[in-house]
Amino acid sequence: MKMNIRHIIPALLAAAVATLTARAQSDTAPHVLTLEQCIGIAIADNPGLRAAKLSVEKAHDMQGASLDLPPTAITLSQDATGGGGPENGINFSQDFEFPTVYVAKNKALKAETELERIKSQAASNDLVRDVTSTYHSMLYTRQIVKIREMQDSVYSAFLSYAAARYAAGETSRLEEINASQMLSQNRIELANARDEYKARQADMQRLLNTDSPIVPADSTLAVMDAPALGIDFSSTPQGLLAAGEVAVNQRNLTVARQAFLPGFTVGATTQAVISGFNPYGVDRQRFDKGNFMSFEVGITVPLFFGAQRAKAKAARRDVEIARANQLQTQLDTDNTLKSYLAQLATARQTLDYYIAEGLPQADEISRLSSASYRLGEIGYAEYIQNIETSARIRTNYAAAVNTYNQTVISINHLQGTL
Repeated sequence: MKMNIRHIIPALLAAAVATLTARAQSDTAPHVLTLEQCIGIAIADNPGLRAAKLSVEKAHDMQGASLDLPPTAITLSQDATGGGGPENGINFSQDFEFPTVYVAKNKALKAETELERIKSQAASNDLVRDVTSTYHSMLYTRQIVKIREMQDSVYSAFLSYAAARYAAGETSRLEEINASQMLSQNRIELANARDEYKARQADMQRLLNTDSPIVPADSTLAVMDAPALGIDFSSTPQGLLAAGEVAVNQRNLTVARQAFLPGFTVGATTQAVISGFNPYGVDRQRFDKGNFMSFEVGITVPLFFGAQRAKAKAARRDVEIARANQLQTQLDTDNTLKSYLAQLATARQTLDYYIAEGLPQADEISRLSSASYRLGEIGYAEYIQNIETSARIRTNYAAAVNTYNQTVISINHLQGTL
C-alpha cells in the first residue's frame, strides 16, 4: 500500500501534540502530600536554601586562604664587570608573617564557616516554618470551602422548598426571593474561599519549587500539639546566630592584634652568568663547585603603629557591637515569646469554648431549625438566621484552630523546635 506523506505528517504532529499534552498534564497533576513530605521536598529543592548551603561550602573553601603568602620575588641580576659571584645570579625572595598570624587567620575563617552553617540552619528553620504555616493555612481555607459547600446544599434545598411553597400558594414570593439571594451570596463567599485556597496552594508550590498543585493529605483541620517551652536562648536559632557573630568578631580582633608582630624575609641566590653578555671582555667564568652563592634572612618590624592601632580599635568596637546586638536579640526574643504565649492562651480558651459549647450548639441549631421550618413552627426569616448562625460558629471555630496552630508554629520556629 502506498503511503501519502501529506497524510503521515499531520498524523505525526497530532501524536506529538498528544504526547506533550499528556506529559504536561502529568507534570501539573495535583500531588497529595503530608506535611513531612512537603518539608522534605522543600529542603531538597528550595533555591533559597540551596544558596544558603552553597554559602557554607564557599566559606569552607575560603579556609584554604589562611596561609596567604605574598608572591615570591624572582630577579635576574647581571654585572658586566663581574664573574660568577652573587652579582651575577638569580635571586629568590619570600616574605612571611609571624606564624601566629596564620593560625589566627585560620581560626577566623573557621568561625566564618561556622557562622554560615548557623545561617544555613536558620534558613532551614525559616523554610520549615513557612511550609508548616502554609500547609495548615491550606487545611484552614479548605475547611472554609467545605463549610460553604455545605451551606450551598442547605440553601439550594431551602430555595427548592420555598419555590414549592410559593407555587402551592402557602407563602409569598418574598420567601423565594430571599432564599435565592442567600444562595447567591453564599456562592460568592464560596468562590472567594476557593480562590484563597488556590492562593495558598500557589504559596506551597513556590516553597516546594514545583509546578504541580499540592493537596494536603490530612483530611481534617486538627489542633496541633502544644509547644515545648523552657528552651534556653543560647540554643535557639537567634541565639546561635548572635553567638556566631560575636565569635567571628572576636577572631577578627585577634587577627587585627597580630599586625603588631614582626614579619620575616628569606632569600637565596644561585649563580647565573650569561656568557654572551660581556661588553667589556672581562673574565666571566662561573664557579665550578656549585651554583648556590648566598642566602639572606631578615625580619620586618613595624615602626609606625597608627594604622594597626586604628584597625585593632575598630575590631574591638565590632566585638562590642556584636555583644550589644546579642543582648538586644535576646530581649527581643523573650518579648516576642511572651507575646506568642499570651496569644496562645487566648486561642486555647477560644478553642475550649467552641469544642465544649460552640460546635454542639451549631449542630443543634442546624438540626432543630430545619425540622422546625419544615413543620411550620418557625418562619423563613428565623430559619435563615439560625442557619447563618450555625455556619458562623463553624467558620469561627476553623479560624480559632488556625490561629492556635499558627501561634504554635511561630513559637516552635522561635525556639528552633520545628
